[in-house]
Amino acid sequence: MSRRFTPLIRLARLFLSIAPLLLLTPSALAGEEPGVLLVAAPGHGGPNFSETVLLLKRHARGGTLGVILNRPTAIRVDELFPGVKPPTGLAAQVYAGGPAEPEQVVFLVRTRSHAPRNALPVFDNVFLAHDRQLLSDILRHPVPLMGMRVFRGHARWEHGELETAIAQGEWYLVEADADALFEDDPGSLWQRLVARVEKQGVSVPGQGRGGTAVPAAARW
Repeated sequence: MSRRFTPLIRLARLFLSIAPLLLLTPSALAGEEPGVLLVAAPGHGGPNFSETVLLLKRHARGGTLGVILNRPTAIRVDELFPGVKPPTGLAAQVYAGGPAEPEQVVFLVRTRSHAPRNALPVFDNVFLAHDRQLLSDILRHPVPLMGMRVFRGHARWEHGELETAIAQGEWYLVEADADALFEDDPGSLWQRLVARVEKQGVSVPGQGRGGTAVPAAARW
């Protein structure tokens, strides 16, 4: 393994670190670990995921849940919740979260203090939820928020399905951060992340430097 890979102490059992951008093994999706970004490799993803960036989080049943971060739609949040509008300064657009259950509302919030009820922790004060009533309550009775994204639909994989795609070089795994989740310019997010990943010159067995995947772990 290249000397450029060093253990990430905070998640040493699962993560590999390449400064300044962290490229992760599929093990990073396991258990209670923080959410990670899934970045479609150039030329991969098909019609549903071409040039996408997703937030991924392992769910309790052992599969993986994701939402696409860079596909805003023309739908506004107040169209889903008539008579309400997002708190000032927060995104008013609804994003296309993925092809699964396209009518389901999923949302991300970044709070200043406590965790919203029935919400899945992503990291720090960022939470993922699909409780429509909770979102309605937040919109009708605003609480201090640092960020919010509302999605319709999501992406979903059964256990083992995503590992295979990653091992075949179809995706990059990158450590998530709040700036990416609440990006002001989602239209260029994929291009910027791919450029940063490829700049690292990651070596992948059989592909040489600059390959389209990070080394895959045997299991998560």
